[in-house]
Amino acid sequence: MNESVLALFALQDQIFGVCPCCCEVFRLSDCTLFRGAAPAWTWLDKIEQEEASLDALEEKIDLQLDQLREAARKAGRKRAQAIVTKIDRIFAPKRLHADDAKPLCHPVDYIVFDGLNASTEVKRIVLLDREAGQTPRAEVQASIKRAIKNGNVQWRELHVSDSAVVSARSIRRAIRADR
Repeated sequence: MNESVLALFALQDQIFGVCPCCCEVFRLSDCTLFRGAAPAWTWLDKIEQEEASLDALEEKIDLQLDQLREAARKAGRKRAQAIVTKIDRIFAPKRLHADDAKPLCHPVDYIVFDGLNASTEVKRIVLLDREAGQTPRAEVQASIKRAIKNGNVQWRELHVSDSAVVSARSIRRAIRADR
């Protein structure tokens, strides 16, 4: 080929434009130049159209697959929860979710934030422990029960700023004891 033709093609790769419709940047070499009517479709145009159609179909299938996976995940969680409920002798009989429980071990076995697993709304806080019988643990449990019944419960927040200044705020309210 003539050197000037090669130089022209090389130059077209270095000239850019901006589409007035979609604002995408393009190379001059990517353009189809024509005067009057649009040029007839070529085999490459047909392949590109089929690729675009396949890409759209692939996106649709991916979306459907994601929806199916999510439905299967929900069904699996529901099935697993049903199995756990059958074998759980601690939380299920008390209508509590095991994922809401945090082990403390002492002075009580668990603190349960009822409703935390299902949402961010905690309905109640349950202190859950085994029957202690006549042991020092029973005395501690009785004192915790009295403190709650008498409303000796406090919510305390510590806020630490970026400059390491600690400020405290506490809220003290009488709380109705269940039974």
